[in-house]
Amino acid sequence: MNFDKHKRFLIQFAYYGVIIALGYLFVKYLLRYVWPFILGWLIASLFKKPIKYVTDKFNIKRGVVSTIILLIFYSAIVTLAVVLSIQLATWIINYASKIPQLYSQSIEPTLYKAYNAIQEFFANLDSSVADNFRQIFQTAISKLGEWVTNFSMTIVSLLSGYITKIPKTIVSILMTIISSVIIAIDYDKINLFIIHQFTDEQKHLIYEVKDYLIGTVFACLRSYVLIMLITFVELSLGFLIFGMENGLVIAAITAILDIMPILGSGTVLIPWAVISFIIGEYVRGIELLVMYIVITVIRQIIEPHLVGQQMGLHPIVTLGSMYIGTQVFGALGLFGMPILLSVLNHLNQKGIIHILK
Repeated sequence: MNFDKHKRFLIQFAYYGVIIALGYLFVKYLLRYVWPFILGWLIASLFKKPIKYVTDKFNIKRGVVSTIILLIFYSAIVTLAVVLSIQLATWIINYASKIPQLYSQSIEPTLYKAYNAIQEFFANLDSSVADNFRQIFQTAISKLGEWVTNFSMTIVSLLSGYITKIPKTIVSILMTIISSVIIAIDYDKINLFIIHQFTDEQKHLIYEVKDYLIGTVFACLRSYVLIMLITFVELSLGFLIFGMENGLVIAAITAILDIMPILGSGTVLIPWAVISFIIGEYVRGIELLVMYIVITVIRQIIEPHLVGQQMGLHPIVTLGSMYIGTQVFGALGLFGMPILLSVLNHLNQKGIIHILK
């Protein structure tokens, strides 16, 4: 009896191992080639109901309705993306190129003032200690200056590297647009053909995963998007009230970082406030800290109500899956791995699969 039990365990282990291996190979090596079609199918799914409503209401051909609705959607998205990208690129290049000047004119003099005060203190104690401290400080200042210059050049070069990838990105975007329109026109036929390729048991699994994703995970993601929009509005108003330049661009960047695990809005606001204090802009530093506190407090209030229990995973499991997902699959794994574990946990609780007790 024990032999049969171990045998079943090994067979089940091998079965799930093969599935995991195939999934890893697909995401690692094939997803880059098929993602425009997957994204096109997802977008077509989002507009399935509006397209059907307009088609039935006004008795217009589905192909015409699908094309018009999706082209309006893409026109709005592309316009917004182009405007934000141009402003963001301009802002990054301008400020990155000014980092060495900011360092040499503001930060370095402040460091030397602190150095002179510390040197005077050590000089009263022991001259040898003061000499050693002077050498260490000079070396540190030199290395810091080199790092600031290299950091500035790295940002500009990275941005230039992304610009060279624009043609390839445009091709992928065009494939997404075309595929989504084609899929939207024959959405029901394509889905029916795909679902007929599976057995009844596999269909049950697919529908269960679909219902869970739409009902739970996508709802959770929509909640985080709403939180991001609220943060963006808060920052935009704050930058407008305090008269800060490029407020919309900085607000958009900060709102995106705020939704990321571990990073948060403090990634932008706190270093900015510290630099403002160092260069003597104390009012600006206080304004930034006030905005950070307001954003943090509001998020702590609204997040539990909007997100609820999130995806049913323990915080350590969520954190670990995000880390492992990022290490293995990059940015895609940051959210993809927790979603995958959430789906598996749901299927295990429903008794459809048996991987945990």
